[in-house]
Amino acid sequence: MNTKLKLIGLLKKELFCLHKSPIFYILTAFYAVSLALRFFFANQFFSGNGSSDLRFFFSSVPYISILVLPLLTIIVSLKPFDTLTPLPSLLLFSVKLSSLFIAFAAMNLCILFVPLSVSFFGDVDTSQLILGFFGVLLYGLFALSLTLFISVLLKNTVAFLFASSIILAVFNSAHLFAVYTGITGRVASIMQLLSFSWHFDAAAKGIIDSRDIFFYLVWTLFFLASSSFVFSLKNGERRYIRLFSFFALDCILLTLLSAHLSFRLDCSREKMFSVSPYSTKALSNADEVLRIKYYLSSELRRLYPQVRDVEDFLFQYCAKSQNAELSIINPDSKEGKEAISGYALTSQQLRSSGKNKTEYLNVYSAIVLEYLGNTEIIPFELSATTLEYDLTRAVEKIVLGIERKALIISGNALDIDSEYSYVRPWLEAAGVKTDVVLGSDLTNDALEALLKTNTPVVIFGSSSFTQESAAALSHFIDKGGKAFFAVSALDVDISSDWSVSERAEDFILPLLESKGIRIEKALVADISSSQIVMDSADDAGSSTRQDIFNYPLWVSIMPQQSAKEGCTLFWASPVHIAEDAAATPLLATTRAAWLLQPENEGEYLIDTNPFRVPKTAGKGEATAQYFLGAEKQNIIVISDQYFASSLMLSYINNGASPDFRNLDFLSAAVLHLQGADELASLKHSATSSYALYKIADTDSFIFYMRLSLFLSIAAPLLIISLFAVLSALKRKSAHF
Repeated sequence: MNTKLKLIGLLKKELFCLHKSPIFYILTAFYAVSLALRFFFANQFFSGNGSSDLRFFFSSVPYISILVLPLLTIIVSLKPFDTLTPLPSLLLFSVKLSSLFIAFAAMNLCILFVPLSVSFFGDVDTSQLILGFFGVLLYGLFALSLTLFISVLLKNTVAFLFASSIILAVFNSAHLFAVYTGITGRVASIMQLLSFSWHFDAAAKGIIDSRDIFFYLVWTLFFLASSSFVFSLKNGERRYIRLFSFFALDCILLTLLSAHLSFRLDCSREKMFSVSPYSTKALSNADEVLRIKYYLSSELRRLYPQVRDVEDFLFQYCAKSQNAELSIINPDSKEGKEAISGYALTSQQLRSSGKNKTEYLNVYSAIVLEYLGNTEIIPFELSATTLEYDLTRAVEKIVLGIERKALIISGNALDIDSEYSYVRPWLEAAGVKTDVVLGSDLTNDALEALLKTNTPVVIFGSSSFTQESAAALSHFIDKGGKAFFAVSALDVDISSDWSVSERAEDFILPLLESKGIRIEKALVADISSSQIVMDSADDAGSSTRQDIFNYPLWVSIMPQQSAKEGCTLFWASPVHIAEDAAATPLLATTRAAWLLQPENEGEYLIDTNPFRVPKTAGKGEATAQYFLGAEKQNIIVISDQYFASSLMLSYINNGASPDFRNLDFLSAAVLHLQGADELASLKHSATSSYALYKIADTDSFIFYMRLSLFLSIAAPLLIISLFAVLSALKRKSAHF
């Protein structure tokens, strides 16, 4: 019998050993159910904050594997080698590893139901799904080679389980040890190199990175060879010591070399992590040397996988122009210290815990662009999410001299810098310089100056406009001026009891109606709404509790063409477009939305009390899809003057999941009015929409939630049980 047939025969025996083991089926069930429960419940998938992003799902695999893989290894490692098959030990261990890997791959078939279930609620990125599973399989191959090696070292089952679980736990998040132990220097770099999170980050985004693939394959071979080497030593064979030493050295050198000879292939949807043609065109205008300097603290390089994305993208970006030069500089160097002082670079604090002490380190991740004496600074970049936008905006400014501005108009007498405190910093971070004026102070002369520079106006509210200032604004629009209106048909006392009132006089709403855009005096409620936290007292009034529930008058707009990531509108009104207006509706609600019409008089036209507002339309009450905005040529209108209010944004934000989509929508709208749509599209080119937008009505949501739990938990258990029973019956019949 030739070697190939012997190996195939041995592999079949090993797989049969796994197939007939009850432990294998128990582990498979535990693996599938644990991953599903962790993703759907620990990730709060069904709570309204869920996401179709599978990174959390895949990143859970190594933590579940801490117990699963050592126990899986025991099934094979306890079975002694077939002494009647005289083959080199390296081939015998290769067979064992192959059988373990096939078993692990089979276990992963049972978790395919999770992404299938996610697809009922939102879009699943195919490249993320495929490369995520590819990354998991590579990790499994690497981890199993490690546990197999440990099983050769430790024959005691309890000692093996304990040691292998501890070592796998270290590998899973090795790069974080530097944060909690204060380790620095080369030891921290080695811990980073060993971290699963570090090597999985790219695959989870849909990127093939040769460094990660190389790491897993090289060190799988190393541990496989180590198993064979230790086994040979235990059997008195010492002739391979020199050969193994050279092989181990080669593995180290190859790993170090792979960091310098690497490639990244962006397989993500719409090539989200590649340099766009728009940026390439902007770079082509640099006729002289464009210097890009990245000041990166060594602590960040070691601790955050995302920083590697920043470095890689900067290399890609500079490669698009022969005149672009990239330098990566340590802020602790002499040049770095001079730059911090000269450019006034700002640092961020990083918490580091060591033995008996906790300290905060000042770290830098700043990018400086220089061109012909002009300088632009990107103060801090921790990921590549908005990096291309920031770079290209800076290139346009210092190379092409493009500087964008906007005039913010307080039309409701609220102070922009205090009541809309996020607006100016957000726009200026997007490269748009701002000035502020009151609606009542608006003049023809001021608006004429804006026409010459293509500067749009951003208007919040309409109550403080006079007839003269409204007429000046109308004249500005008629002459081609660009305007963004955030105006409401009804006023809400946002700082007190949320009472609704109607304005006695308004000159802006008639202006918009003359353009074919009418805002109805009613409030839209929708089942797709933002959550609210309210304090309520018990019947005796002796104690209070916090209630968390959806508030239908804070409409949550799902991702759509006019709002790529969605947004939240507060007490918005339906927007109607005249047939001859040639306008485009924006910001569509679900089809289960309904209207609250004014019923009372005075300051309480509509009851907005969150405890009394119905969560769905009443029986017999009409439901429909409403539009809460419109666009016509050079104007954009949304029917909510409070959508960028700092007070209102504070209600929908918390430390765990900040929500600034409204401000992103605003900055994108301002850039759109200036004709910079391609630039605006770069702002979130590195983020895919993971919103759960496909199901709007409650009944369908409950149905698909139950179906998802059945497919992800019950179905794998049924399939695994079926295979276990068939295996038992097959063994039983073989005895007769």
